[in-house]
Amino acid sequence: GKVKYTLVHPSSAPTPTLMQDTTAIKSQLTNIGDSMQVIDQRDSKAYWVSKLADDNIWMTQDLDLDIVAGKTYTSKDTDLEYSSISTSWTPTMSTTTMSSWVSSNSDPESYNPGNLYWNGSLTSDWSGTLENMTVTSASETPGKNHYSIGNYYNWTAAVAMNDSSSFSSDGEDVNQSICPAGWRLPTSDGNKSYGNMIYPQNLTSGPNGNVQKIPVYLVYTGSWKGYSDSVGGSAMYWTSRTKRSDVSYILAFSINGYLSSSAWGGRNTGNPVRCVAR
Repeated sequence: GKVKYTLVHPSSAPTPTLMQDTTAIKSQLTNIGDSMQVIDQRDSKAYWVSKLADDNIWMTQDLDLDIVAGKTYTSKDTDLEYSSISTSWTPTMSTTTMSSWVSSNSDPESYNPGNLYWNGSLTSDWSGTLENMTVTSASETPGKNHYSIGNYYNWTAAVAMNDSSSFSSDGEDVNQSICPAGWRLPTSDGNKSYGNMIYPQNLTSGPNGNVQKIPVYLVYTGSWKGYSDSVGGSAMYWTSRTKRSDVSYILAFSINGYLSSSAWGGRNTGNPVRCVAR
């Protein structure tokens, strides 16, 4: 008899969820501890995100977006919807891959150290450098992609401005950022803040701390000042809040056990960025 064959077309791969589609992300991450990888539509880079104990969804690896001078970012792809200045941003400076650093308090500076991952080592050597505290392969680090160094941004770049000097009042919240649309730079306290993220997780820093472990995977990135400073020994993550014209609030932690969401640092320093879903 005749044999009947049915041709079955292979199903196409599922479309990845975009970071900018926070509705879809929130529908999938319903329980504390749920996590997934999502794609930033601006450059197609993948990031881990997770619902943490403060009931918010956070990036659990550092932002790695290269800024392109002259390229216009809009509220459709970047956190500019609630801006009091403009719902678009055309940066005047590109992310550099060179070791030069202008050290500006007002211009949007950023630095790309390359495809590097913190190797998980804690050190009291405050002159730790990228060279001896990082590796180039995610498979060589305990946190894998979670420990990506990402890029270093000064505060002006972190809040997606070309000149941030007009924001100088203590406690002023700048409601825009380099984060993807639907996400924001954390504040220092209150909802969507590092303060609220720290305490439900009972986070601690130092050799016996858990700030660098699952589920938050915060990275001892040190900072960038035209040279790497304190990699493996400390970290300073930007918040959206100003302290004064040359200083803004940060989440800071260090090898000596210091951990604070209300510290502050110079705007001219390159620090990492994490984002929280709006």
